[in-house]
Amino acid sequence: MNKLRYAYALNESKKIVHISQVTKEMKEGGTHFFCISCGDEMIACLGEVNQHYFRHKNVAECNEETYLHKLGKKILKERFDNSKEFNILITQVETCTKEDCPLVDEANCKEYVKTKINFKEYYNICEEEKACDKYIADLLLYSNIQKVEPVMLEICVTHKCSQEKIDSGYRIIEITLNDEEDAIKLMDEELTDSSENIHFYNFKKEKSHNKLLHHDVYVELIHKNGSTYSIGRKEGWSCSNIDIDVDDIDTPYDDVIMRVTTPDYCSNLDVWLLRYAHDKGYLIRNCKVCKFHKYNNFQKEHICTLYKKYGTPHNPMEYEANKCRYFSYVCPEIGHIDEPRHYYVSISSQI
Repeated sequence: MNKLRYAYALNESKKIVHISQVTKEMKEGGTHFFCISCGDEMIACLGEVNQHYFRHKNVAECNEETYLHKLGKKILKERFDNSKEFNILITQVETCTKEDCPLVDEANCKEYVKTKINFKEYYNICEEEKACDKYIADLLLYSNIQKVEPVMLEICVTHKCSQEKIDSGYRIIEITLNDEEDAIKLMDEELTDSSENIHFYNFKKEKSHNKLLHHDVYVELIHKNGSTYSIGRKEGWSCSNIDIDVDDIDTPYDDVIMRVTTPDYCSNLDVWLLRYAHDKGYLIRNCKVCKFHKYNNFQKEHICTLYKKYGTPHNPMEYEANKCRYFSYVCPEIGHIDEPRHYYVSISSQI
C-alpha cells in the first residue's frame, strides 16, 4: 500500500482542500477527494489518535516530488485567479539625481528600497504549462488586454531553472519548495527576494524614477582664530548642506573661514584640513600643526614640548598658536593622517 500521507487533495471541483477542512459528515456523505499528483482517489483519515491526513484509496504509483510541484502550482494559480492582489516585493536601487556632486560615492549615493508590485494590475491570465517562446513555464502570467512582458513562475522541488531559460532574458520567479510547509506559505505570503527560497531573474533593479538622496556627512571647520570645530555625522548635516555659505554657519567660535564636507570617516580630519589650507597658500596658525606639538594618547591631551623650557602653556588651546612666538609650522605627513576619498572644501571670502 502507498504510505504517502498528504495534507492536501483536490475536491470534486478540482479545488485544493486541506485535511483540516474535511469533516466526518463530508466523509460519510460520500464527498470524493483526489490526489493532486496522480489523480487517484484519496481517503480522508480522520482518526482520534494520529494527525489527520489524506492517503490513496488504491495502490498508486505516486511521487511526492510531483505532488509538491503540482501543489505549488495549484496554490499560486488559485491565489492569482481568486484574489484582487497578487503582490511581489523586490529590492530596487534608487540613485541620487544630483549632477556634478563632489561627494559622489558608490556606497552612499544609492538607496536600496523594497518595491511592492501588484501583478493583477498588469496581468489578467495565469496559465499552467504555458509556452513562452521555446520555453514552457510552470505558470505563465500574461495579459490579453495590455502589452506587457510575461512573467514565468517556476516551482523548484529538485530541478532548478535551466541556465538557458534564465539567460533568455524573460522575467522569472523561481520558488523552491522543500515540504508542504513551504507550499502553505504561498497561500498568503507575498513573493519577496528577501526569502532564501525565492529567486528573481531578469527583473529591473534600478527604479525608473530616481530622486535626490541625502546622506549624513562629517564636517570640519576652521575659524578665523585658527581653531577647528567638528560636526559629527549624526548631528543633522547632510550632503545637501554643502552649498551653505561658510559665512552663514553658526558655531561656538568666531567666523568660519574654511570648511570641508565629506561622507568618509577620518580620525584626524582637522589636521588634514589644516594641511589642505597650507597647500592652498593659507597659513593657519594652529598648535596641531606646530613642530613643538605632541599628543599624549594615554592622557588624551595636547602638549607643548616647550612648556618647561620657555614657560609656554602645558596644554595649550589650539588657537593660542596665534600669539605664540615659538610657533613653527610642520607639514603633517600624508601617510600619518587619514585622507577623505570624497570631499568638498568651502573657503570664505574673509580669509
